[in-house]
Amino acid sequence: MSEPLISNDTLVKRIVGRYILPGIAAQLGVKIGNVINTVIIGRLFGTDGLAVMSLVSPLELVMMSVGSLICVAGSIHAGYRTAKNDIPGAANYYSAAFWATVIFGLLLSITGIIFAEDIAILFGASGSLNVGNVSQLEAVTGYIRALLAGGVFMAGIYLPLNFLKVIGLPGAAMNMLFIMSGVNIGGALLFAAVFNMGVAGVALGTSLSYVAAFLYGQIKFTKADSGVKIKMPGTYIFKSAKALVSGVPSALNNVLRAVLALCINMIILNIIPGNNSDMLSAVAILNSVMGIINAFVFGISQSTLQIAGIAYSERDFKTVKLAMKNIFIIGNVIVLILSALIIIFASHIGSLFGMHDSPSSTFACICAGCYANLYLSNNIFTNFFSATKRNLPAIIIVSLRLSVYMLLPALIICIVTGDGIGIWIGYFTAEFLAAITILIYAHFKRRKNSQLSRLLLLDENKLKDIKSLNFSVMANNESAVTSSEKITEFLEENELPPKKIMRISMAVEEIVVLVKEHAEITETEYIDFRVFLILSSDKTYLRVRYGGKDFNPVKYGYAHIDDDDSDAFGMNMLLKLTEDVIYSRTLGVNNLLLEI
Repeated sequence: MSEPLISNDTLVKRIVGRYILPGIAAQLGVKIGNVINTVIIGRLFGTDGLAVMSLVSPLELVMMSVGSLICVAGSIHAGYRTAKNDIPGAANYYSAAFWATVIFGLLLSITGIIFAEDIAILFGASGSLNVGNVSQLEAVTGYIRALLAGGVFMAGIYLPLNFLKVIGLPGAAMNMLFIMSGVNIGGALLFAAVFNMGVAGVALGTSLSYVAAFLYGQIKFTKADSGVKIKMPGTYIFKSAKALVSGVPSALNNVLRAVLALCINMIILNIIPGNNSDMLSAVAILNSVMGIINAFVFGISQSTLQIAGIAYSERDFKTVKLAMKNIFIIGNVIVLILSALIIIFASHIGSLFGMHDSPSSTFACICAGCYANLYLSNNIFTNFFSATKRNLPAIIIVSLRLSVYMLLPALIICIVTGDGIGIWIGYFTAEFLAAITILIYAHFKRRKNSQLSRLLLLDENKLKDIKSLNFSVMANNESAVTSSEKITEFLEENELPPKKIMRISMAVEEIVVLVKEHAEITETEYIDFRVFLILSSDKTYLRVRYGGKDFNPVKYGYAHIDDDDSDAFGMNMLLKLTEDVIYSRTLGVNNLLLEI
């Protein structure tokens, strides 16, 4: 019996898994390092040390916002170019992101080091409080200077982190952040505990961790055979500048989180009476818990940038929908389990950081667990809007979520109650109101255009000119025949010329045999087919997507064009019958597009 055709969601699920799991693992590696840093400071310097961590928390976010603005935008557009096999165009975006990050990263780092004491005062550091043997102001100033010693690498970390994913190496991106975590923990213990450098020693360990991770990532990217290389500065930088708008939501997320952290510290220091160190310490613990949650949220939600963005650029809305469905379901199940664990062990988390029997830290952890799934869902949709070129709603939602939606309820409740409960409730209201905003936005967009799909707002009008057939088959000879027959039936139903039908049928069988052999795909793996007809132009396309190692059947065919005994003979015959052939390697899989 012939191998039955299946929906192409199998390959999509594998792509999602290929990006989500390394993304979570990578982010988790960094966040665990940050948590251990906070534990080290809490154990060595108590609540006064944790208060310093809370005061300096905006700084790292500001530096990372520069990198996310430039590098996330560059990676999105490089992904678009890669999907179209425009390697020089992808190299332009990569090079523009590299030089812009270096320039702005250096400017911010040097400025921050020079004016470190002024920044510390702006953050609320006091010269009258002590941390160990130095004043709080001196401790925060030293932390800022030590951290910004590697500031350019902190901003630049997004460059290899995102571009490695574009060329299909999410595992290398994961290794980057594991290296960061290891160096971070080791450096913190060495400089703070062994060399007695205080909280500045922890910052120095963090700074060195960014250097190590960046260098590893750049080396892996340079050695990868992607064709995307750094170019010397040129006019392409100015042409690429307009792409920065795609990175605004991600950068704005970091900037507003920094401003939010600063505002929360100001509320605690100026409105809430009592022991400010206890509240600031609880905020530091919340930041650590949120760091773990963020590892899952960012690892899951940022996968939409590459997967949905590339599929959207191909107008492959079915893959977009399947990818988003899998990302949403898998992500929410994972985060729900994590949230339950945080709520159950909320009272024990504070003790880990040296804060025993602290109602503030316990309640903060419970609130974090309660809003984590809303937080994930909002991030998935804002990343999706960015990937599908709806930057304005993404920017508005991020802006509201990290400003008015959080600060206004927090401020009102803190004034009314006179304690810090408003801070923790504010985090929940921010995510709840952001989710409502997304639903309202989707509702009104669909009222204006009924052709838009629900929530994802994909413009079905763009598909009116397209008829398509999508399916996957196992990589074996029997499936090649079955899929060829199915495609032939689809083309006959749409009244294509017999000659064109014959060409496409032959293409399917030849490609399955070639990629099975040379991409080293096992018979339990799947090959994804998409046939689509552009009605207005009378053009027919066949897209084939398959896993395994890099294998370009077009290049292989030309390399054996004079070898009549080669298994490329059929491919060479096929190339003579096609109008155009494009091969690319995106999302870690091979893609072949033929115009027949």
